Amino acid sequence: MLRKRSPEVLGLGPLEAEVMGVLWRRGPSLVAEVRQVLNARREEQLAHTTVVNVLRNLERKQVVDHVAEGKAYRFAATLDEDALRSRQAKRQAKELFRQFDDAAVSAIVGEVRADRSLVERFRELLDADDTPRSTHDAAGGA
Repeated sequence: MLRKRSPEVLGLGPLEAEVMGVLWRRGPSLVAEVRQVLNARREEQLAHTTVVNVLRNLERKQVVDHVAEGKAYRFAATLDEDALRSRQAKRQAKELFRQFDDAAVSAIVGEVRADRSLVERFRELLDADDTPRSTHDAAGGA
């Protein structure tokens, strides 16, 4: 299945996605280290405060955390890319069902029927014992 890697798929802005890419590749990094990697690829340099603000935004989104190292902060990703993609997919699915209810289910079923590999994957997921049930399932709707 095609996996789109755009920032929007991950629920991030372009600069946020770039910063996450640095943290995923490098591991826990100081703000100055993240900034150095980001600025190595651009003509117009990012200010230290810009990188700090992006990291703080990512922290509010609960995708990074930090520890103090003297007067500096070392930031680390709290989710890998697959976990972030999964979290975003769940959020988008929940919103899709909230807004469109039966129309969303019908549209998804139509798309799945059009692709045999998706039919098999859906069967596997529906038959799996460890598939989490949503409140939508348990309540018979909303």
